[in-house]
Amino acid sequence: MQRWTITMCGVAALAAGCTTSSTLGSVAARHADATFEATAQGCDRTRRTTVRQFADLRSAVAWGRATAALAPNRSCDILVEALRNGAREDVYRVSRDARGIWIVAPVASR
Repeated sequence: MQRWTITMCGVAALAAGCTTSSTLGSVAARHADATFEATAQGCDRTRRTTVRQFADLRSAVAWGRATAALAPNRSCDILVEALRNGAREDVYRVSRDARGIWIVAPVASR
């Protein structure tokens, strides 16, 4: 039995591939003067929370994808926040569930 990984994306990004450069670039442009913090939950065997700091959004999302890819048969959720002037804003989510279904997308603005 062959197992397939299904990637779920926004409808606009589906035709061009998930996490398109333009989508990631537009979110990064809105937060050009921010640093980014990626928080991974449930991704390793101990299910501990891991936090990493990044100077740019692309690096934070790439780290999130790599971290989720190493979490076979378990759920892994990474939230990327923009940090600016002491304020935090959720900007991107990378998650993979135990069945291998991915979500890599911007967080909807409030």
